[in-house]
Amino acid sequence: MRPTELAEHSSPSRFARPIAEPWIREPQLRTERAACRVLTTVALSLIAMTASAPAQDAPFALRGFQLGATLEEIRRVRYPDEHKSPIELVCSGEPKAKKFGAETPIETSKIELQAGLRRCAYGWKHNVFDTYIQSRLVIGGSQGYLLLEFFRNGPNEPHRLSQIRIKIQSASFDDLERALTERYGTPTISEQATLRTGIGIEFTSPLLGWVNGTSSIALQKHAGRIDEGILLYAHKALSLASGDRLKANKKVDDKL
Repeated sequence: MRPTELAEHSSPSRFARPIAEPWIREPQLRTERAACRVLTTVALSLIAMTASAPAQDAPFALRGFQLGATLEEIRRVRYPDEHKSPIELVCSGEPKAKKFGAETPIETSKIELQAGLRRCAYGWKHNVFDTYIQSRLVIGGSQGYLLLEFFRNGPNEPHRLSQIRIKIQSASFDDLERALTERYGTPTISEQATLRTGIGIEFTSPLLGWVNGTSSIALQKHAGRIDEGILLYAHKALSLASGDRLKANKKVDDKL
C-alpha cells in the first residue's frame, strides 16, 4: 500500500487569513509544551482505537514526511515548499538549535533526551542576526509551523519519525477539516474538547481524529492560544513506546 498523504487543496491566496478581533490574541490557554502534551494524549487515545484496524496499513504521511522514516531518510527529503533562502533541518542537541528562533520549541528536556527523543524543525538562516527563522509549511490551503519528533527505541536503533506536529491558525480549521475529510473520509472521532483560559474561563474547541492500523491524525481548533490550533500525526508503535519510556524515566528521576 502506498503511503497516504495530504495534498494541497486550495490556492496560496488563502494563506494566513488574519484574525479580525485583536483582543482574541491575548488569552493564553496553555504553554506550547503543555498543548503538545494534551494533543499527544489525544493521539494515544486515538491509537488505542486502531486495535481492530488492519495492521498492514501504511503509516500516514504529510507532504513527503513519512511516519516511521529514519532521521537520515527525512534529511534527504526535499522541503516541499519553495523559499528565497536555503532551508535547513535543525534538530535538538545540535549547535544550530541554540540559534533557532522557533515558533514551536525543538529543545528536549533531560528526561526526554534520555528517553531517546529528538525534535527537529526547518528554518532559514538570517545572516544579519546570525539566527535561524522557522519556515512555514503549506497545508490544506493555509500555512503552519512544522515540528518533527523522532524516537530511538534502543541505543543501537536509529531515530524514527514518531510524530508530526503543525501549529495552525484556528481560522484555517474548516479548510483543514475539508482537506482531511476528502483524503481520509469521515473522522473516526468528532467531539468538543473543554479548554480553560489563564483566568479560569472555560470554553469548547472542536477536536477531530482519523485512524488506521498503524497511525492516527488529530486536529484541534484551539491549543496553546485561542487563535492557534494543532494538527498532529502520530505513529502507533513509536508513540506508545516513547510514552512508556518517558513514564519509566520520570519514575526513576522522581526517586533520585
